[in-house]
Amino acid sequence: VGYFAKHVDMQPTLLNYNPDACPIKLEIGNDVGEEIAVFNERFGRWVIMGPPLPRHDLQSMKNYSVPQNFALFQNYPNPFNPQTQIAFNLPERCHVVISVYNLTGKLIKILYNAQTDAGKHQVVWNGLDNTGRTVASGIYIYKLTATNEKGKQFNFYKKMMLLR
Repeated sequence: VGYFAKHVDMQPTLLNYNPDACPIKLEIGNDVGEEIAVFNERFGRWVIMGPPLPRHDLQSMKNYSVPQNFALFQNYPNPFNPQTQIAFNLPERCHVVISVYNLTGKLIKILYNAQTDAGKHQVVWNGLDNTGRTVASGIYIYKLTATNEKGKQFNFYKKMMLLR
């Protein structure tokens, strides 16, 4: 049976309760349909568990961790100094290149170049170019190029501002 659960110190997660694999003791609880608190003996932590989820909800929660579309998000913080985070989503396994260009189109830095599984990812740019030198204040373009296993290429662009 799948339960929607939240570790006291973690994000919500999906638990498949199997008493042999993960013994838990019910410490406090309410009627069916409400949250209950349990102590996970194996991991030594309290868990808040809700009622069993309908099958369609279980499926949607399992798919939640894999994005449905390609996405390149606005860097954060923006403007930035000394570094910024760039997040992106992949709905399928792809070869990913994330690069930074100045406004004249000159390549400044390749931040990431690797085969990457589907999911949510992020990279950090510290304001250095490919040779390790600090770049000047200004507006830069970052580009995500994702090529799937069938050879189809997806390109996304965003602007960011570095303030020294």
